[in-house]
Amino acid sequence: MQINNIDSSTNFGAIFKFTKTGDPACDIIEGALKASTVPAEAQKISKKFQVGGGSLYVYVPDENMQKLLDKLKYITRNAYTDLLTRVD
Repeated sequence: MQINNIDSSTNFGAIFKFTKTGDPACDIIEGALKASTVPAEAQKISKKFQVGGGSLYVYVPDENMQKLLDKLKYITRNAYTDLLTRVD
């Protein structure tokens, strides 16, 4: 697991493992993660999934955890728990 370009002044939040499959919820989760992480991590997500699916560890800072939860509330919990797992 590698988290790059995290400013030392950023409060540590959580690390999630995101697995992108053909599930329709994946696009919602990917967008929510990009909007809730730091710019360097959002760019890493974009680059990783340009070529297809797979798994990626994503950092979400403390101050953005509620933002992530708010964006995910539009899909049911069981629709994303297999795709997004908190690992810290």
